[in-house]
Amino acid sequence: MAERLGTGGRRDMFEAMLSMRRFEESVALMSKDHPFGHFHLYIGQEATGASVLATAARRLKQHFLTPSGIASNMG
Repeated sequence: MAERLGTGGRRDMFEAMLSMRRFEESVALMSKDHPFGHFHLYIGQEATGASVLATAARRLKQHFLTPSGIASNMG
């Protein structure tokens, strides 16, 4: 079930989306002067990537951290 994001979570997700967009724009600009192979731009789909990253990060924290916040046995 989906959980609601607080103001901080929404801001973090927006910053992730903006960072992705800026990277994609820089790749597009660089490719005009310096062709360097095949690439696929993700412009306009940043929300999908940001939400997947946020979910993965949250699940990794839940999996690897104990209630005290100290990393559990990862080996």
